[in-house]
Amino acid sequence: MANKNWQDPDGLLRTNETAHQVLSLLLRAQGVRHAGASLKGNLSVATRRRVRDYIESHLAQKLTLGELANVAALSEYHFARMFRTSFGLPPPAAWIAQQRIERARTLLRTTALPLTQVAEQCGYANASHFSHRFRESVGVSPTAFRQVIHV
Repeated sequence: MANKNWQDPDGLLRTNETAHQVLSLLLRAQGVRHAGASLKGNLSVATRRRVRDYIESHLAQKLTLGELANVAALSEYHFARMFRTSFGLPPPAAWIAQQRIERARTLLRTTALPLTQVAEQCGYANASHFSHRFRESVGVSPTAFRQVIHV
């Protein structure tokens, strides 16, 4: 974890999430355990929509857990827990990373933008970082993806 690049677009969000996970583990270790206790509840439909819309409109920027919690009008800790039950992915950073890749796929399919502009519009620091993340997620480079789509 210490070797991760904390300066990439999702670095600040991952740092927030890691801090909350550590605090959660510490609190659980000191708290009374209830057998069979599980997370209950979700974000309301309106709150999920508000968070999703906020992320979509700010996808090209760095996002923090605090920002997203403010959009949901919840504490960071409660938001992180409810995000997991509402969106099906533990940390918001994972869901946001998926949204960035989906936007990139759409831009690569529907535009002729250079990779640097696609990377910028999807919140990546540069084309190299974007290409690495895209290949890791999709299995091919953005250039190869675009060539296959336009054949």
